[in-house]
Amino acid sequence: MLCLRARRQLRRARALYAAGIALVFAAGCTHKEIAPPAAARVQPAACPATAPVLAYHRVSPKITNQMTVTPALFREHMRYLARHGFSTISIDQWCNAVERGAPLPARPVIITFDDGWKDQIVYAAPILREFGFLATFYIYPTVIGSPLQLSWDDVRALAAQGHAIGSHSLSHTERLNRPYAFEDQARYERRLMREVYDSKREIEANISRPVVHFCYPYGYYNTAVMESLERAGYRTAVTVNPQVNSSATPLMTLGRRIVGPAMRDAELAEYLERLPLPVATAVPGDGMICTDRAGRVRVSLSPQGAHLVDARLKLSFRWVDSTWDPRGRTISYALPQPLEPGAYTAELHAWDARSNHYVYAWLFQQDAAARGASVAASSSRRPQ
Repeated sequence: MLCLRARRQLRRARALYAAGIALVFAAGCTHKEIAPPAAARVQPAACPATAPVLAYHRVSPKITNQMTVTPALFREHMRYLARHGFSTISIDQWCNAVERGAPLPARPVIITFDDGWKDQIVYAAPILREFGFLATFYIYPTVIGSPLQLSWDDVRALAAQGHAIGSHSLSHTERLNRPYAFEDQARYERRLMREVYDSKREIEANISRPVVHFCYPYGYYNTAVMESLERAGYRTAVTVNPQVNSSATPLMTLGRRIVGPAMRDAELAEYLERLPLPVATAVPGDGMICTDRAGRVRVSLSPQGAHLVDARLKLSFRWVDSTWDPRGRTISYALPQPLEPGAYTAELHAWDARSNHYVYAWLFQQDAAARGASVAASSSRRPQ
């Protein structure tokens, strides 16, 4: 029943909105580091079930980039989860809990791996087996069998060990959510179909199991992409929105925390302890394509949520000078100038009097035509 409610909310949002994601916020944001209140953390008495999702990439003795962890650090993370009573669950288990109220362990966590690196089966899989943990591996078929990547035999071996295999698109395109400059709309839609449908078919043909979970390449998505996934028969999709998930989180936009080489136990614990933030409305909304000149980001929180003492807004990884109204439970930020075409992340962080940390994260997209129109209009008003 909860899932039906979430899907209805998603459909209503789709009637209002139409697509998006993010890496750079070019609107002159002020950088202001903040810290939550210093009081001791205390778990609320009636916290709903939540599911944090950890996103790993490479697990290798050699650190090659900011998404590589050493086997020693990966084992440290798994040891932390085991010592603190976390149990790994599959994304299917989470779906069943949301849709049908199926029971979950006391402290569920979902572990995922992206990109199909060979070192995932060499280093990560044995450590998972050591702790009795299972994970979901998101792969894209165009690189399977390459020297540094998993082979199809490796993928089948992971599935035989009980791990889930999901699609990470066909080619890990950086433009799943929008056309390339050389594409018209028809060509883009055909490419989107191949990325969504063909990856699913090819993986299923090679592992002889259904593939119903998707991972957005680079975290890029919009409502059109979500609708394509649903039509193709996917059950869930994961983002890189750094929030934990609740029963209200749409299954096509599940949050995850990317794990890097510097994440020690304290940072891992901070993410695992985050709480979902019930949001009534967000403008621009999740997945929205802004077709006019967006001038403000505004979020209204549900009146039933916890009593919050502070809330701050982050746009594409930078804190901004937002305004928090605790009585109206709203937060807003006036954009200093029109957004450049592209995709943008937004994160709302809030704290209650006990320093519990609540997070809501989402994505929206500025349409190039709308930006061009606003620039043309402003140019026409300039003195000659």
